[in-house]
Amino acid sequence: MLFFPETMSLSPCFSGGKSTEFKIASGRQAYLVLIEGEAEIAGHTLQTRDALEIAEEDVIISPKEKAHVLILEMKKS
Repeated sequence: MLFFPETMSLSPCFSGGKSTEFKIASGRQAYLVLIEGEAEIAGHTLQTRDALEIAEEDVIISPKEKAHVLILEMKKS
């Protein structure tokens, strides 16, 4: 079975100390993968290759150093 997310985005390089908000609407979910670096996302500290699933809530991405995040957003299942 192939899976195609409705929205996929690779963030620009985040700089340490500069937070960014990603909004996830009602009925939606997202998978966030920290491709490189270290960041606090939704209260969890993620390091390179860590991942997190978020549903129906806004997320603050706060890099502790240079970081790249892959975000796959889709309808909540």
